[in-house]
Amino acid sequence: MPNASTACQSYGHASIEKQRQRLPVYKYRTSILYLVESHATTIVVGETGSGKTTQIPQYLKEAGWADGGRVIACTQPRRLAVQAVASRVAEEMGVKLGEEVGYTIRFEDISNPDATRIKFLTDGVLLREMMDDPLLTKYSVIMVDEAHERSISTDILLGLLKKIQKRRPELRLIISSATIEAKSMSNFFQSRRRRLSEGEEHTPRLEPAVLSVEGRGFNVQIHYVEEPVQDYVQATVSTVLLIHDQEPAGDILVFLTGQDDIEAAIKLLTEEARTNGKNSSGLIILPLYSGLSRAEQDLVFSPTPKGKRKVVISTNIAETSLTLEGIVYVVDSGFSKQKFYNPISDIENLVVAPISKASARQRAGRAGRIRPGKCYRLYTEEYFLNEMSAQGIPEIQRSNLVSCVIQLKALGIDNILGFDWPASPSPESMIRALEVLYSLGVLDDDAKLTSPVGFQVAELPLEPMISKMILASNELGCSEEIITIAAVLSIQSIWFSGRGAQKELDEAKLRFAAAEGDHVTFLNIYKGFLQSGKSSKWCHKNFINYHAMKKVMEIREQLKRIALRLGITMKSCETDTQLVRKAVTAGFFANACRLEDSFMAMLKYTVVVLFLLLTIDYGSSSRFIKENSSHLSDGMDQQKPIGASVSDEVGRLTTTVTCQATYGFLPCTTKVWGKLFLLVIYEYLLSLAQKYVARGSNLFFRMFGTGLFGAGLFNILAVFPQIMLILVGGATASPQMAQSMAGITMGLLTGSPILMLTIVLGSIIAFGSYDLSDTDSPNPDNADTSTAPNTEPDSDKPFSLTGLGVRTDIETKYSAIIMLFSMIPFLILLVAKLLSSAAARRVVFLVSLIVSFVFLVMYITYQVFQPWIQDRRLEYLFRKFIQDNLLGRLLTRNGRPDAVQIRRLFHRIDTDNDSFISPVELRAFILGIDMEEVGLDEEDFSAKILEEFDFTADGNINEAEFVRGISNWLRNANNDANDSQGDRKLFHFSLKKNNEEQQNLLPPAPAAKNGTTRKIKLAANTWWNYTEAAFFIILGTAVSVLIANPLMTTIREFSTSININSFVVSYVVVPLALNFRPAFRAITSAMRKSEKAVSLTFTELYTGTFMGNSMGLVIFLSLVYIRDIQWAVSAEVPVVLIICTAMGLFNIFSTKIELWTCILVYLLYPISLLLIYFLNNVLGW
Repeated sequence: MPNASTACQSYGHASIEKQRQRLPVYKYRTSILYLVESHATTIVVGETGSGKTTQIPQYLKEAGWADGGRVIACTQPRRLAVQAVASRVAEEMGVKLGEEVGYTIRFEDISNPDATRIKFLTDGVLLREMMDDPLLTKYSVIMVDEAHERSISTDILLGLLKKIQKRRPELRLIISSATIEAKSMSNFFQSRRRRLSEGEEHTPRLEPAVLSVEGRGFNVQIHYVEEPVQDYVQATVSTVLLIHDQEPAGDILVFLTGQDDIEAAIKLLTEEARTNGKNSSGLIILPLYSGLSRAEQDLVFSPTPKGKRKVVISTNIAETSLTLEGIVYVVDSGFSKQKFYNPISDIENLVVAPISKASARQRAGRAGRIRPGKCYRLYTEEYFLNEMSAQGIPEIQRSNLVSCVIQLKALGIDNILGFDWPASPSPESMIRALEVLYSLGVLDDDAKLTSPVGFQVAELPLEPMISKMILASNELGCSEEIITIAAVLSIQSIWFSGRGAQKELDEAKLRFAAAEGDHVTFLNIYKGFLQSGKSSKWCHKNFINYHAMKKVMEIREQLKRIALRLGITMKSCETDTQLVRKAVTAGFFANACRLEDSFMAMLKYTVVVLFLLLTIDYGSSSRFIKENSSHLSDGMDQQKPIGASVSDEVGRLTTTVTCQATYGFLPCTTKVWGKLFLLVIYEYLLSLAQKYVARGSNLFFRMFGTGLFGAGLFNILAVFPQIMLILVGGATASPQMAQSMAGITMGLLTGSPILMLTIVLGSIIAFGSYDLSDTDSPNPDNADTSTAPNTEPDSDKPFSLTGLGVRTDIETKYSAIIMLFSMIPFLILLVAKLLSSAAARRVVFLVSLIVSFVFLVMYITYQVFQPWIQDRRLEYLFRKFIQDNLLGRLLTRNGRPDAVQIRRLFHRIDTDNDSFISPVELRAFILGIDMEEVGLDEEDFSAKILEEFDFTADGNINEAEFVRGISNWLRNANNDANDSQGDRKLFHFSLKKNNEEQQNLLPPAPAAKNGTTRKIKLAANTWWNYTEAAFFIILGTAVSVLIANPLMTTIREFSTSININSFVVSYVVVPLALNFRPAFRAITSAMRKSEKAVSLTFTELYTGTFMGNSMGLVIFLSLVYIRDIQWAVSAEVPVVLIICTAMGLFNIFSTKIELWTCILVYLLYPISLLLIYFLNNVLGW
C-alpha cells in the first residue's frame, strides 16, 4: 500500500496510514487473517468505531485474497453506507473510486469487472448476482457487515451463503456487526462434522470462529428525562439548544425517525437561530437520510469550521452504518421508523416505533469517539431498564415477503418453508406472498415459476407488481409510459422539500396533478422535465429534485435495456391514459378497493354497535358482588328512581347479578350468549392445548423411541390436558365449588373413552373398510405388497354390508384385553352405591384408587420389558409420517408406486426439457431439501441418487431410469413400513457415513414381531428437537392449567342458565374438543384400508382408553379422598363400564369386523346418553 502523505480531514497532523494503525482493529490484523485462513466462517463483533468495515477488506487484499482475479465483497444493508464506505476505502488506498475499489447499488454500478478487487455492495445486489452466478465463484471472501440490522436481504443472504459454503469449501465468510448475538449466529453456521477424506486435510474448519474487537470509545455519560416527553421533536430542539448554550465545543448528533421529523426539527432550530442570534449563531445544521443527494451527504462528513458546532440530524442510518468524526454529544429521541406488515389486510405501514436497547447503546456509543461524551435520552431510565426490548424484531418477521419469495424461487429454492432462515418468517406472511404471486401469474399450481411470465418478473430488479405492470404494458402498447412510471416508483421521492414552503410545494404538485392518479402525474412531470431541456432551474422552480430526476432517467435507461432483452417492444400510447391505467391495474389489482356509500357504511357500523350494546349487561360490573357487599362502587346503578322506597333500593342493590373476572383478566359475563361464547373459546383453547402436548410428546417419542419414555411419560402426556382439567379444577377450587364440580369431572372422565369407542371406532370401520374376500391370508401383513388387500373400487362387486369390513391382528386383541383391566376399578366403585355409610364408601373409593394405581404401574412396567405396545405406537406414528411425506404422495392407495406422479415429478425437475435430468438439475432440485435433517449434504446425496438411478452410466437420468429408480426406492420405503423381516436400506450401496445417518434417510422400520427388543426412533436427537418438544408440552400444559377453572365454572353456569344438566356439556362437548384431532388422525390413518393400518389404530384407541380411564380415575379419586368430597357414584360409572366392556369383548372374540357392525357401534353413543338419563331420572341414581 502506498504511504499517503496528505492530511486527513479529521486529524490535520497525521497521515492516513497512522490513522489506520490507531484504529482498534489494527492490533487484531494477524488474528483476523489467521481465523479467515483456518475457518470457513469468522464472526467479528466489533464495537462502534473499531474500523472493522474499512480495514478488514484491506487486510484481506494485502494478504492475497484478491490475487488471481478474485474479488473481496463487503455487503451493507444501506445504499448510503455502501457509497460512503467505498469512498473512504478508496481514499485510504490512494486509488480512484470505481477501479481497484468500487461499489454497486441498485441501478448504479461504479466498478470495473477487470480491475475491481474490493467491491462494496448492498445485500440485495449480491442476491441479484446469484441469479447469474449461483455459487458466486468470482468472490474469495464475502463480508456481511452490519448483520445485526437483520434486513430481509441479509437473512436471505445468510441462508444462501450457508448453502453455497457446502458447495465451495474454499469460500470464506465474515459476519461483522457491533451488537450481533455471536452465539446464535455461530449456531446458525455450525455445520455437521464429517470425516475428512484424502486431500481434504487442509480444508477450513467448519466451526465458526468468533472474535471480539473493542472500540476506541471514551466514557459516555447517559442523561435521562425525569418525565416522559410529549413532543419528542420539540424536546430534541430544546436539548440541542441547551447543549449549545452550556456545553463545551463538540458536534451534536441527533437521532429522529425520518425526513419529516428531521425537516421539522431543522425548521424549529433555524427559527430559533433567527430569534436568538447570539446563542444560536454558531450552529451548522445538516440533515442525514437516504434520500439526500451525494453533495448533501458529503457536507455531513466534511470537517467542522473552527468556532462552529455541527448539528447532524439523522435517521437510524447513523447508528452503525456510518461513522461521523467529531461527535461529542448525542440526542436520542428513542424512536425510529420501522416497516410493519399485516398479511391479513395486505397493508405495509412505515410506523414510528420505540427502538431496542441494542440500538440505544449503539446511539450512545457515537458520542465517545474523540473524547468523553454525553448522551441525552428523551425517555426515562425506568423505561429503558424495564420496558424497552433487548433486541429489535428482524425485518423478515414484519415485512411483505412477495419479493423475498420470488427471489428464492428464481434461485431454485422451491421448498420455501424448508429454507434455513436465521429467523423464520410468519406462516401468514409466507402464505400471503404465495397467494399474491399466484394471482399475478408468477407461480403455477405447484408453486413454481411460470414460463415465461414468472422468469421475466424475476429478471426485472423491481417489485413483482411493478414488473408485472411492465409486462402487461407490452400487450397494451404503452411500454414507454410504464417504464417511466416504474423508474419514478423506484426512487424514494422526486419532490424537493421546501423546508417551510409547504404551501408552495402543494401548489407545484397541483400544476402537474392528473385526475387519473399519481402515476399519470409522474408522466406529466417527466414530460415537463424533458421539454425544459432537463433544466435544473425548472426543477427548482417546481420543487422537483433535480438529482432525483437524473436518477429517474438513468434507471429508465437500464429498465429499457432489460425490457428489450426480455422481448418487450417499446411503444407509446401517446395521450391514451386508459391504457396506462389498465397496465397499472394489471400489476396492482391486489391493492384495489371499492368506494362504499358512506350512509350504508355508517348503517352497518351502527347495527354492529347496537348489537354489542344489547349484549352487554349494564346491571353488572366486576366491582359488584352478588348479595350484600361492603365493596365500594363508583356510583353506577345507584341513582335512585323517583318514587322508589329505601327498601326497594336496597333490594335492587342486593339482587344485582354480577360476575368476577377470573385471574383478574379473563372475561366474564352474565348473558347466556356470552357464556356460550366463552364456552366455545375455552373449548378451542382446550383443543389447542391437546394439540401442543401431543405434538411435543410425539416428537419426544420419535427421538427417544421405545423404552422407558415411551412406556411411562409418553402415555401420561397423551392424556395430559384431560388430567390437568380434573386436577386443577378439583385442587384449586373452593370446597363448595369442588363438591359441585364432581359430577362435571366424572362426565369429562367418562365422555372421552365412550366417544372414542363409539363414534370414532365406528368411523374407523366405515372409512377403513375394504373387500374382505381379498384378505383370506392368515397373516397378510407379512405378505408382499403385491398381495395387499384390494382397496380400489370394483364395479363388478355390489356394495355389501357383510362383504366389506376390516380385520384386526392378534396384538389388537391383546390391547382390548388390557383395556378391560381398566374396568375393574369402575366395577369396584359400583359397590359403593350399595353402601349407606359414608365411611364405608370412602374405603371403597380408596380400594378403587389403589387398584387403578397398581394397574397403571403394572401397565408401564409391562411395556418396559415387553415393548410391543410401544413398537405399535411408533409404527402408527411412522405410518402417519410416511403418509404426510413426499413418498406417500408418490404411492397409489394400495401402496404401489404411482408411475404417473413419478413422471410428472421427472418433468418438473427437467427444467431445460431435454428429457434428461443432469447433475446440475438434480442438485437444483435437492437444494430445496434440507438434507442436514437426515445426515447428508446435498452434494453427497445427489451423487448417491445419480449412482443409484443412472443404470446406463451416461451421467444423466432419463425418464425410464427415473421411474425405475424412484419405484425401487418407494418399494423399499413402503416395505420398511409394512414388512416385519428386519431392516431394509433405501439405497443398495454402502454409504461412507455411519448406520444412523444411513437409516435417517427414512424413518427406521418398526420392531419385529418375534419378540426381540429393538430400540427404534423417527427423529434426530438435536437440541432444536428437544427445545421444540419441550416448548410445546409446556405451552399446552400452561393453556390447560389456565383454562381449567374458567372452563369448569362456565360449564356449570351455562348449564344452569339454560336449565340443562351440566353433564351434557362435560360428557359431550368437552370430550369432543379434547379428542377431535386424535380422532381425525385415527380415521385418516384407517383410510389406508389395510389390516395393519386398522389394527394399529384400534390399538391406539384401546391403549389410550386404558390410560385415560386409569390415570383419570387415580387423579379424581385422589381428589375425592384428600379433599373429602361427598360424591355419590354417578350414573356415568355403570355406563362407561357397559360400553367399554362391550367393545372390548367384541374385539376379543372377533378379528373380522363386517361393515354393518359400524351402525351398531354408532348407536352405542346415543344409547349411552339414554342410559344416563334413565339411571338419573327414572331410577333416581
